[in-house]
Order: sequence, then structure tokens, then C-alpha cells
Amino acid sequence: MRLGLSSFYARHAVAGGGGLAASQAMLASSAALGAQLVQFCENLPLTALPEDDLRVLQAQAAELGLGLEVGTRGVDPDNLSAQARMAARVGSRCLRVMLDLDDLALIRRRLTDLLPALHDLGLTLALENSYWVGSADLAALVRALDDPAVGVCLDTANSLGRLEPPAETLANLAPLAAQVHLKDFVVDKVAIGYHITGRPLGQGLLDLPAVVSALGPRAGALDYCLEYWMDPEPDAAATYAKEQRWLAESLAAARASLGRCPRLESDRAFGP
Repeated sequence: MRLGLSSFYARHAVAGGGGLAASQAMLASSAALGAQLVQFCENLPLTALPEDDLRVLQAQAAELGLGLEVGTRGVDPDNLSAQARMAARVGSRCLRVMLDLDDLALIRRRLTDLLPALHDLGLTLALENSYWVGSADLAALVRALDDPAVGVCLDTANSLGRLEPPAETLANLAPLAAQVHLKDFVVDKVAIGYHITGRPLGQGLLDLPAVVSALGPRAGALDYCLEYWMDPEPDAAATYAKEQRWLAESLAAARASLGRCPRLESDRAFGP
């Protein structure tokens, strides 16, 4: 088990500019808070770094004892191939892919074409549930591909965009999970309608013990990355400070819940 951060934990900071400086800052802050891995997703892609910068980042990650994971979006064949090669290069256990269309036949064809490369590279493909594909359809897709190199990146909140109950998402996807994105949420009543937004882990409606329970004995063998939906503050400095505060609180909540998973005693403990 490893506990880490997705680059979407710093979506506001990253929106101010990517590149080597932003990537290094993410590694430094992650290590300072005791994370064990950083997943670089499509908002801060490692494939966008020049070769020399990538070497610098890999050396920093090694010095800090951080694992590197790769995430991307969509099923464009050229991008998938490039991201898979990058994932193998940096030692990523999985290539997380956010599906951003609802053409399941096309998705299946593209992923079938990717399977030989996944096998050659020793990678697991982790398909993330999203607004576009319901969890039942995603589970059916993974089972239809019927390959040990294909699983699910279980995001605990994304399927709310389809008005899918979290318990339904868990029931459908927990048995297929290759990794987990932990994201808490609330539903606020506004003047007209409702607003779904995020909270630090453990301070919203997410039933974190239920997530661990649904994963069962496998819970202690997976990687967990923190993400959240955070509304910005009026100025950038306050927004960045809020991100760091939420991160520290979320990491503490994750350690408290995941620390009770089986196998933790045989793994490296959370934190430095």
C-alpha cells in the first residue's frame, strides 16, 4: 500500500503554469507531508517535459523516496502509447486513464489495440470512472476486455456527476480496482437547486470506512491518491494556502482509515 497525491490536488496552483518548476514544487511539498507517491496527470503531464528536465525530476523523486505514477485523459492511440512508455520509464505501476467520451465500442477497440504494449511494458491500465461512463458500464468494459493488465481507478466522487450513488459506484468497481482516488464531497443547498463540491477527506459525506470495507482484503495492496474539488478563494495566495491546509487534513484522515487495512504491518508505514 502507498498513499500519495494526484496532481489534481494542486489544480489551482498548477493552473498558474506547469513545467519543471511546478513539478518539482509538487514533489517537494508531497514529500514534506509524508506522501509516498505522486501521480502526474493530464494537468501536469510528464510527457511535456524536455528530456533534461525529466531526468532532473526523476533524480529528485529518487532522492525524496517518492514513487512516480502517470495519468492521462482520453483514448487517442498516439497519446496512450506515449503515456504508456513514460509510465514504464518512471516506474509507474499503473497507467491511469480518465475516459472522456461515451462511445464504449470505440473505447474497447482502442484499449484492445493497447494491450500488447501494456504486456510488453509490464503495466496495468487503470480506467477511471467519470461523468462520461457509468460505473456499471465501466465494469462491463473491463470484464469484456478480460485481461489482467486492465483494471479500474476507483474515484470515490466522480460518478456523482451522473447522479450515481457512491454505494453503487463502490459495489460495481471495488472488485476491479487497481488503484483508488480518494475524494470527499458535500451537497449544498443553494438558492435554486444544489451544489456538489469538495471537502477535505473525512469532512464531507464520503463514507471512507465503507470504501475500505468494499475493497476487502485487497485494500492493503492498492495505491491511494488524494484528490479534491476545491472552490478557489478570492486571491491566489489564499487559494494556495487553502490547498495546502486541505491536503494536510486529508492526509491525516487517510492515514487514520487506511492504517487499519490488512497488510499495513508488512508494508512501509505512512510518512517519513
